[in-house]
Amino acid sequence: DTKGNLLTKTDPLNHTWTYTYSTQNELLTSLSPLGHTMTYGYDGSGRVTSVTDALGHIQKTIAYSVSGEPTTIADALGRTTTLDYTSGILYRSTDPAGVVKQYSYNADGRMNATSDSTGKLWLFGYDGWGRSNGTTEPGGAYSLKTYDGNDNLVSSRDELGRTTNFGYDNANRQTATTNPKGETENRGYNANGWLGSVTDGNLHSRIFGYNPRGDAYYLQLADGTLDYWAQSGRGDAVYHQRADGTVVYQTFDDAKRLTLVNFPGTTTDQSYSYDNDDRCTSMSDGAGATTWSFDDADRITQIAQPSGTVQYEYNDDDQRKKLTEVGLGDTLYTYDSAGRLGNVTNRFSETTTFAYDTLGRTLSKT
Repeated sequence: DTKGNLLTKTDPLNHTWTYTYSTQNELLTSLSPLGHTMTYGYDGSGRVTSVTDALGHIQKTIAYSVSGEPTTIADALGRTTTLDYTSGILYRSTDPAGVVKQYSYNADGRMNATSDSTGKLWLFGYDGWGRSNGTTEPGGAYSLKTYDGNDNLVSSRDELGRTTNFGYDNANRQTATTNPKGETENRGYNANGWLGSVTDGNLHSRIFGYNPRGDAYYLQLADGTLDYWAQSGRGDAVYHQRADGTVVYQTFDDAKRLTLVNFPGTTTDQSYSYDNDDRCTSMSDGAGATTWSFDDADRITQIAQPSGTVQYEYNDDDQRKKLTEVGLGDTLYTYDSAGRLGNVTNRFSETTTFAYDTLGRTLSKT
């Protein structure tokens, strides 16, 4: 429109996406070619307050303080995270499970500590240039990072004491990676700055060649054999000569979607189909046809293969709640009050339970 807002987008196959805006140039709706609408809500200051999917589920609801900080964020199931500030700086958060975390900052305003209601403390360090250089876990385990004068990461030590080192050339391109076992992978570059070779710790090298446009067109493997590629005028990889000399041809539609893979000899070709929303809906090969079905929120609801059919159901927050292997049984998924995966019960009625720490990391899987 006259304000520079994108109103429509039409692909080469004449599929059109449509967008509407408020008088304040805020995106209100986006409509897909299949008629699926996403809706966005705003407050008087132009801040997003809600996002509603094509099924009518309010995926996110956000409230703000007078000064503009988000104070509550709720998902489609009403699970709410609360955020508290002082002078515009976040100092406390409460997740939907009631877990409280507090935050402190150094003189430069960078977060240097997080604690929870059980007294556990996480520390975050920075070097003189403000770069993150390490963390300390509640149990005392720590990680470290060091940098060179060009801000390149040169070493990284994890909480288990395993160190990885990195080397760079004068153009700040990564040239070497040495893993905790002492194995080094080296990289070389051509005159254009493109990756030219990779040599692993066993001195096995791969060499890359490019056309003038920068598309990779050959790969020389460690045994000296070559893979070749050729691109169409618009960059589609339409030809691949493999190291054994056989050739694979690929066909793309006007929207640059892969539609056919033509294999050599008696190997059955693969063909692909798409709906107007650019979702792959079917693939056929020597084993038969595989089809994908979707709901209006773009979630996969069914995969039908020659070997069997699997169906999926979701809660309003887009989390999978049931997987059905047609003719065999169901797998059920439940989530805790913070939205994390809590239990998985398979079709044999066997249940796996997950537990998490205050930072949301998996502590146990039973």
